[in-house]
Amino acid sequence: MWGIHGGRHGEADELFLSEGVVALGWDAMGNLAHIPGTRDAFKTAFQQAYPEAKPGSIPTMAGQPYRFVHEMHTGDVVAYPSKVDREVHLGVVTGDYAWSGQQAPYPHRRAVVWRTSVLRTHFSQGALYEMGSAMSLFQIRNNAEEVFDALAGKSATTPVIDDSTLSANLG
Repeated sequence: MWGIHGGRHGEADELFLSEGVVALGWDAMGNLAHIPGTRDAFKTAFQQAYPEAKPGSIPTMAGQPYRFVHEMHTGDVVAYPSKVDREVHLGVVTGDYAWSGQQAPYPHRRAVVWRTSVLRTHFSQGALYEMGSAMSLFQIRNNAEEVFDALAGKSATTPVIDDSTLSANLG
């Protein structure tokens, strides 16, 4: 199960929800399908595209587009915690990686069918913290069952009554 953010301030919210996609930036890397399918090749491509990047950040930064192309698959569940409407949108990946070309700043895309949206208060504090990852693309592991339950329409078992304390973490 994947989690994805739509920009520091929710810049990709409309793109995600109205066009039925999830997307990543890193437009300077070009079409990721042209990079050999190894982590080392993605690190090299990232370093070339972003020479100002700190060496210690390169594995994490290059790993996100690598995973978007090579580890995310059709049928995977994706959770998008929106900073715009403060809901968690849940969907299923329905397409392979696609390069949208000139449509920066989010040119790396995958089609998604959004199945439902759930208020953040539906989730436990632990799940919200996990969805508040600092990375743009991340896996949800520790609280995946809560997300699957929400996707299935099940009631929350340990809802957060007031999520205002989580604003700094989730926007």
